[in-house]
Amino acid sequence: MSGTAPPGSLPATGAVLEGLEGRINLRSLAPSFLAQFFPLDIARPHLRAEALFGYSPTEGTPALRARIAEAVQGYPDEIVVTDGASQAIFLILLATLAPGATILVPRPAFPAYLRIAAYRNCSIRFYEWRADGAALLERLCAADSGEIDAVILNSPHNPTGIALDGAAREAVAAMLGRMRQRVILDDTYGWLDDGGAEQITHFHRFAAERPRAAGVAAVGSLGKLLCLPGLRLGFVMTRDPVLRDGIIEAKRHLVQASCSASEHLAAELLASAAWLEGRHRLVAALDQRRREFGQVTRHGVRLAAGGRGFYAYAGAVAPLRALGVDGIDGPVFEGAADEARYCLAASTADWSRFTAMLRDAPD
Repeated sequence: MSGTAPPGSLPATGAVLEGLEGRINLRSLAPSFLAQFFPLDIARPHLRAEALFGYSPTEGTPALRARIAEAVQGYPDEIVVTDGASQAIFLILLATLAPGATILVPRPAFPAYLRIAAYRNCSIRFYEWRADGAALLERLCAADSGEIDAVILNSPHNPTGIALDGAAREAVAAMLGRMRQRVILDDTYGWLDDGGAEQITHFHRFAAERPRAAGVAAVGSLGKLLCLPGLRLGFVMTRDPVLRDGIIEAKRHLVQASCSASEHLAAELLASAAWLEGRHRLVAALDQRRREFGQVTRHGVRLAAGGRGFYAYAGAVAPLRALGVDGIDGPVFEGAADEARYCLAASTADWSRFTAMLRDAPD
C-alpha cells in the first residue's frame, strides 16, 4: 500500500457486516446472543440521570480511569479514555507520527490500520503474524534504522486469534526495547490471553524494556472487555508524558469529550462480580461454539490455530460459501481470497442453521 494512497482508493468495506437474505450471517456480533449473558437489571441502576447531561473530561472520568488503572496495575494519569479502540490507535498515530511515516503491521491486518494509515498519509509494511514472532523479529532485524517509524502488535490477533507465546513476547520486547520505533500494543483481546486470565494489556512486559517507557502505548477496548460493543469505549495506557499529552490534545480537538453516562456505567461494571460472571459464561459459550465450528475441517476447510475469542479464522472456505455461510472475506484483512473470518457470537438462529448444515452436508 502506498503512503500517498488516498482513503478512497482502498476497497470499500461499508457493507461487509450486513447479512445477505437467505444466507447464514456469521459476520458480526449479535446483540440478542450477547444480551442473554448480561441481564439489563444489573446495568440499569448505574445509569445515573445526572450523567446524561454532561461531557466527561477529555482524558476520561476520574472514576473510570481509576478502575482501569486498578485492573492494569498502573496509575490513573497513565490512562486516556477513548471512543473505542480504533479511535485510540488513530489518536496515537495522529499525535506521534508525521505524514509519510512508515508503520509495520501484522498480516492479516485489522482493516482499521489500513484506513487510519491512509488518512494519515502513512505507508504500511507488513509482517506475517505467527505465534513464535519469527516473522516480526526477522523484519525488525532486516529493517534499516530509519525504515520503520512505528510497530503495531496485536495479540491475541484479529482476525486469526493467534497470540504470541511467552518466549516470543520476551524476545520481541527485548528487541523493541533497543530500537527507537514507536510501539503500539493493540490489546483489544488481551483479556483473553493466557487461558482467559484477567490480563487486560501486555503493556508492562514491553514498557519495562524502554527507558521511562518512551514511545510505548497500549490500546484496550472496554466495549470488548465488558462485552458491550455499543458503549464505544476504549483506552490508551502510556507512561510517556509527551505521548499522553499529545493524545489528549488530539482528542480534545477531534471529539471534545466522551459520553459521561457510558463512562460511569463502564466504571461500575468493571467492579461488578455479576457482570464478570456473565463474561465468564459468555466466554465458555464461545469456547463451545469454537469446538462446534471445528467440524468444518471435515469438509476440507482449514482452521487457523487461534485462541479464545469472538471469532474463528479459516482458509479453503469454498465449502462454507457453497453452504450459504457468510463470513468476512480474507482480502478485507489483506489476507487470501480463500480465507474468511467468522463470528462465533452470531445469532442463535443463524448458529443453529450453521451447525445443522455441517451435520447434514456430506463429508
